[in-house]
Amino acid sequence: MKKIITLILLLSLLVGVFASCKKDDDLPEGEDNENTEGGENGGTDGDGSGDGSGDGNNDFTDGDIGNKEDKFNIMTEDLSDYIAIDKQYYKDYEVVIDRSMVDLLIEHEVIKALYKHKGKEKIEGDGVISVGDTVNIYYKGYYMDGEEKVFFDGGDNTAAEKPHALGIGSGGFIPGFEYNLIGKNPADYSEDSPLIVETYFPDGYSSDELAGKIAYFIVTVESIEEYDAPEFTDEFITDKLGVSQDELEGFEGEGLTDKYRASLKDQIIMEYGLDDDTKALAAFWEISLEGAVVKKYPETLLKELYDGLIEQLDYYYRLYGGYYGLERDEFMCMYIGLEEGADWEAEVDRIAKSNLKQQLIFYHIMNIEGLKPDEQEYDEIFNDYVERALEDVSITREDFATEDEYIAKRDKYKSQLIESKGEEYFMSMFYYQIGVEAILGYANITVIE
Repeated sequence: MKKIITLILLLSLLVGVFASCKKDDDLPEGEDNENTEGGENGGTDGDGSGDGSGDGNNDFTDGDIGNKEDKFNIMTEDLSDYIAIDKQYYKDYEVVIDRSMVDLLIEHEVIKALYKHKGKEKIEGDGVISVGDTVNIYYKGYYMDGEEKVFFDGGDNTAAEKPHALGIGSGGFIPGFEYNLIGKNPADYSEDSPLIVETYFPDGYSSDELAGKIAYFIVTVESIEEYDAPEFTDEFITDKLGVSQDELEGFEGEGLTDKYRASLKDQIIMEYGLDDDTKALAAFWEISLEGAVVKKYPETLLKELYDGLIEQLDYYYRLYGGYYGLERDEFMCMYIGLEEGADWEAEVDRIAKSNLKQQLIFYHIMNIEGLKPDEQEYDEIFNDYVERALEDVSITREDFATEDEYIAKRDKYKSQLIESKGEEYFMSMFYYQIGVEAILGYANITVIE
C-alpha cells in the first residue's frame, strides 16, 4: 500500500451519526457512536431476512463481536440487492480546493508572532499603520449579494460611544483585517473616499450567513498609538520563536523566513481541512450520497443501528436529563437539535439510515472495484500491522535469535489481538485503509493557489 491512512482520516470517511444535528449550546457534547454495526442472524443470500438474534456489538469497538458466522456481514456480503451506484458518482470525481486565502492566513500568523514581541512604550511614528500599533477605529462591514451591499449583524460599531482599540497583530479580528490595515495612512482617506479593508470569513465560521464570504469593512481611524515591533527575520525566528534551522530543514525556501512560512502553510492547510485527502473525501461523499440509490436496507442491521443510537441517547439522558430538569422527550429533541415536541424518533431513524447508506456505498464500491484483498494479501496486511505494533513497544526482529522465534512471537500477539477485539474489528480497519486509498486515487483534484 502506498500509505497508511491515519485514524482521523479513517473516521472522517463516515459522516458522523450526529454530525448534522446541532446540539443545544448549554448541553455538554458527547462522543458519537457513529460506526455501530449490529449483528444479524440473517439468511445466507443476504436478503436481510434474519431474525436479529445476533449480539449487536459494535464492530468498531473493543470486545467480543459475537458469532460472525451467524451475522449479516456488510463487509463480505454481495450488496447489489441493497444499493446501486454508477461509476460516474465515484470515478474521476471533481475536487476543487481553493487555497487562495492561505497566503493571507500565513501573514496573519506572522504578524501575531511579531505582535507578541512588540515594545511596551509608545513611539513617535510616521502615522502609517504597522504591526504592534493600536488603532482606534469605527468600522461597518458588509458583503456583496450580486450588486447589493448586505450589512451584517455584529460588523458595525459606528453607533458606539468610543472607537474600538485594535492591536495590529493581536488576532482580535478575522484573518486579513489587521494585516490589510498595515501600510495604510489614515490621512489619505476621507468620508468621500473611505478606507475599505477587504478580507474574508473562513469556511466553518460560526455564522452560516458569513462563512466563506468575501467581506468589506468601511474603516474610520480615529487615532493611532504607535509601538515598535521587531522585523520578521531569520534571527527573530531562532531567537524569539525558538525554532531552529534543523526543525525547518525539510521545508522549501532559501532562508528561514521562507521555510517558516512554508511550515505555517502546511499547518494551515491541515487545520482548515484544505489538504487533498480531506477535500477529496468530502467531495466523494457529497457526490456518491447524491448518486447512490438504496433499494432496501438490511433490516436487522438498520434496527441495531437505530437501537444503538437510542441506547446512546438514553445514556446521555440519564447523565444530563435530571441535571437540566428535562423530560425524556424534551431532552431528546434538545440534544438532537429539534424543536420541542418534534418526532425525534423519526430523526433517529433518518440518521441510522444515512449512516447505513454510507456503509453500503463504501463496501459496494469495494465489491465493484475488486478492492478486497484475498486471503494471502489480508494476512500480509495483518502481519505488517502487528509488526508495527510490536515496534511501538520496542520489540523487533533483532531481539530474537532466529526468524522463527520472532514469527512465533508475532503470531502469538496477533492471536491475542483477535481474541481481544475480534476478527471483524481488524477486517473493517484494513478494508477502510484499502478503500479510502482507492477512493482518494479516483479524485480529479484542481488546486487554486
